[in-house]
Amino acid sequence: MKKLLFSFAAASMMLACSSSQSSLSNAQSGPSEDSKLSAVLWQQTSAEYEALCHQAFNAAAYRLAIISNSGLDVIDQETGAAIVDQSSPNKKMAIVMDLDETVLDNSPYNGWLIENNKTYNAESWTEWCNLAKAELVPGALEFIEKSKNQGIKIMYISNRSVDDLEATISNLQNSGITVDRSDVLLKTENSEKIKRREQVMGSYNIVMLIGDNLADFTDAFDQKLSINERKVLIEKYRNDFGKKFIVLPNVMYGDWENTLKSNNNSDYIQNYNAYGLKKYIKTF
Repeated sequence: MKKLLFSFAAASMMLACSSSQSSLSNAQSGPSEDSKLSAVLWQQTSAEYEALCHQAFNAAAYRLAIISNSGLDVIDQETGAAIVDQSSPNKKMAIVMDLDETVLDNSPYNGWLIENNKTYNAESWTEWCNLAKAELVPGALEFIEKSKNQGIKIMYISNRSVDDLEATISNLQNSGITVDRSDVLLKTENSEKIKRREQVMGSYNIVMLIGDNLADFTDAFDQKLSINERKVLIEKYRNDFGKKFIVLPNVMYGDWENTLKSNNNSDYIQNYNAYGLKKYIKTF
């Protein structure tokens, strides 16, 4: 009887230890529940998220009216400033839009990551893209249609893989957006968008850039920058936001998060949890 009790106690202890280790392993391999769950819930349920999206596209539409009524105001990729392209004043105007979290809402994919205690990986992302069922960001379709009605070309530059092109086209068309394959420039080798913007500038005058990540606007943000360096650049371009640069809200992921990971935060890199993030919190 004693041997039986001892064996039962030992087995229970081993099971408890195994369960503890498993829970710890899962906590470290998956995203922080506090940060990721709140982010996805906010995007999927808050009226404030939808309001901010409409606000962004309303600002873009207002800018569109100004451009149409007061002459050409295009983007200089070197400085981010507005210039008039005197060499090609008759080029058709174009607006460059990002796709993910700018036109397409991928919060269900991020919800799936939380539900399955996973972090982003190319395989699951491709699986999501192939479903071609991401819904549109509020206000995106109306703005795209308004731009086209005013004779302005919409070009999409996204860091989705070029392998996802067909699925992406299907997703856009299923959502009511008419688009040609040549209108969608996806990632081939690296994530920098400057070369693709220059490609667009070969045929069009870019009058507006719309995205959810600062690298969607100028290649200055493609560099590895600290938190403070990114904020200094924001001051440099502060007068362009809401005019030539239109920002959509995205608290789920982006370069802001990558900056935290790469900013000598070994706790966050290794554990990917709230503990590693606390070093950035300001308190009183």
